[in-house]
Amino acid sequence: MSRKPIIAGNWKMNLCQSEAKSVFEGIANFVKDYTAQELPTVIIAPVFTSINAVHSVQCDCGCGGKKIAIAGQNCHWEKSGAFTGEISVEMLKDAGCDYVIIGHSERRQYFSETDEMINKKAKAILAGGLIPIICCGETLEQREAGVTDSWIAGQIKAALEGISSEDIAKSVIAYEPIWAIGTGKTCDSDEANRVIAMIRSVVKEVAGAEAADAIRILYGGSVKPATIEEQMSKSDIDGALIGGAIVVFAMISLALFIVMIVFSRQVAVIMQAPKEAVGLTSLYVKICGSGIFFIVAYNLLSAVFRGLGDSKSPLIFVAVACVINIVGDLVLVAGFNMDAAGAAIATVAAQAVSVVFALLLLFKRKLPFKITKKDFSINRHCRRALKVGLPLALQEFLTQISFLALCAFVNRLGLQASSGYGVACKIVNFAMLIPSSLMQSMASFVSQNVGAGNEKRAKKTMFVGIGVGLVIGCIVFLFVMFKGDLLTAIFTTDEAVIQNGYDYLKGFALETIVTAILFSMIGYFNGHDKTVWVMIQGLV
Repeated sequence: MSRKPIIAGNWKMNLCQSEAKSVFEGIANFVKDYTAQELPTVIIAPVFTSINAVHSVQCDCGCGGKKIAIAGQNCHWEKSGAFTGEISVEMLKDAGCDYVIIGHSERRQYFSETDEMINKKAKAILAGGLIPIICCGETLEQREAGVTDSWIAGQIKAALEGISSEDIAKSVIAYEPIWAIGTGKTCDSDEANRVIAMIRSVVKEVAGAEAADAIRILYGGSVKPATIEEQMSKSDIDGALIGGAIVVFAMISLALFIVMIVFSRQVAVIMQAPKEAVGLTSLYVKICGSGIFFIVAYNLLSAVFRGLGDSKSPLIFVAVACVINIVGDLVLVAGFNMDAAGAAIATVAAQAVSVVFALLLLFKRKLPFKITKKDFSINRHCRRALKVGLPLALQEFLTQISFLALCAFVNRLGLQASSGYGVACKIVNFAMLIPSSLMQSMASFVSQNVGAGNEKRAKKTMFVGIGVGLVIGCIVFLFVMFKGDLLTAIFTTDEAVIQNGYDYLKGFALETIVTAILFSMIGYFNGHDKTVWVMIQGLV
């Protein structure tokens, strides 16, 4: 699961209502041209008396907690009672808060708050439906004494004691070295990243690997404009994750390249290609294998855009690839009679153009992170990606094996049946574009909302996706079921091939409706990191 960065502003005991309202309006005006997906999670923590004033602006500007969230600066663990000067979680929620800051060094220092008190507050916040921002940090004396790690580890363990792994995963931790607050000093970005990595290991010890990977950990030691970019680029301060993914994808591409080039003829034989078509099938596999780097790169770049909250660009990439592929098939296969070689070249060319298009767009836009040479390595993010992705890869692998088995069976029926199946598969792939795109976009959108603690919106998204997919699925069903012969006729003039392709499409037609529902649900589960469950249901 990718962790959405957080930018939080603690206003402390500053700004009266009118001043707070004015500042918030300025922030709201700044973010108005961005979507919630394009922004990090923005949190503002005004003084208690200004929460309502700020919340009114939030509602007026249409932020609705989507672009700018509000946090309380503190709370009491009791729901009500004789606690003069205190404020409850319910009161903060009623005022419009989404988060609550607890354990701040100033509260610990000036008001003698203990780890036990912080733990009580964290439990109360989670029980009340809000998200705690748990602060931790060491003094200069503790740092110089070499007890930074043990001290902070103790704070984290005490704060999280008795809290479920699920609740820990959606919480936020803020590492704030006390010696760097208000002193003009700033913790070195590498050191801050090291300490935060240590904190994440403590969370893993307490709540497991999934919670450790999901929880967002901030650095809050007098952050300045001059240093924030470097700090946010660090891997454990939720910085760049792309470099490691590129390494993994490159290794996968190389393996597929070798298999498809060296063993292309064996693949054709395994697929039971007719004797007269073995050579053409082998050539098709070789050409596709030569362009495998484009195919893999295309999928990686699409994932990057979806992770940034941009689902429109991958849709454009798919549209461009489809148009080029179709035009290429018509020109090379129908026009120049290049058969399988022409179809393969058209496929690779389509993917190559999409990759170039995606790269140009990616370089053009401002990314919320930096990619450095150090990111191009096998790191913990690679391991995490493999852990999440391998179940899906296994499912897809076995699914494709079943398709290969079907293809092998059809190939034994003769060249016309094989050709009809090949034409039908192209139409099927086109028909499945929208459900597949909904699934992929759903996973990114849901994961972002889960990371932001907005489960209600994630569920709503799933049902909307099911509805949209169902409408489109019914339309596709009618076309495929009753006009499938017209669709297959686009690719060939051979009546026997057209009929064989149409026969296959009629058997496939009902699947267009089923997958419309299933794919949105799969995207929802993938967004929740439940890839093992998705694999199991896929295998079943």
